[in-house]
Amino acid sequence: MPLFILMGEFCYCSGLSQGLFTVANRWLCRVPGDLACASVVACAGFGAICGSPTATAATMGVVALPEMKARGYADRLATGSISVGGTLGIMIPPSTAFIVYGVLIGESIGKLFASGIIPGVILAALCCFTIIFLVKRNPSLAPQGKNYTMKEKLESIKGIWGVAVLFLIVIGGIFVGWFTPNEGAAIGALLAL
Repeated sequence: MPLFILMGEFCYCSGLSQGLFTVANRWLCRVPGDLACASVVACAGFGAICGSPTATAATMGVVALPEMKARGYADRLATGSISVGGTLGIMIPPSTAFIVYGVLIGESIGKLFASGIIPGVILAALCCFTIIFLVKRNPSLAPQGKNYTMKEKLESIKGIWGVAVLFLIVIGGIFVGWFTPNEGAAIGALLAL
């Protein structure tokens, strides 16, 4: 677990977490409550490289909360979206909870990681749909988002290549059997550094 958290800290310090938020924000710009939805999506993405719900919420709070406050989001929506998005880190691999659970019951941690991907994505989508519903019901919760051109959206994708490579190497390596979760966390922390 400490190595997954260390990997998340390195990703935060290197700015990879900011890239996740920027991509999510630009691609969700036409959605009501765009920054709140972008926070949830970025939390899911950061949870996929960190594994710690607390570290995910803290990191995205530093990245997303000032942006939402500057744009005039209601405090309860801004903090709520980051809080609920942070909890996605417990479901999306490499979840520290899966590691502890797997060690306690003697189950394959790789299998537990595989079991969390689809439910984690579904939960993230449901969180975004809830935000959209709340903002449509009460537009005072969030102002209308800024529109981005397709060129700006495509350019933003450059900001997540590091996260994608890191996720594929760590989680893919664990699934394929190239290394154990401990070794994957160490390799991920080294690559993030």
